Amino acid sequence: PLMSQNCTSCHNSSSAAAGYDLTSHTNVSSNAGIILNSMRHKTSASPMPQGGAQLSSSIVDKFDCWVQQGKKNN
Repeated sequence: PLMSQNCTSCHNSSSAAAGYDLTSHTNVSSNAGIILNSMRHKTSASPMPQGGAQLSSSIVDKFDCWVQQGKKNN
């Protein structure tokens, strides 16, 4: 739900903005590091959402927690 609510309107199989289709667990899991840096607006990645305010810390923390727990397919 986190990805579909915040990312897949642009990063989907049709448009794959910037080359990222974030509609599957495999794609999200394999790009988790760059996604997290983008969510955190790190200088090493393009800040996401593009042109929008940074996602709330609770959303970013949930994604980080998912990564830390092994990027389970849930």
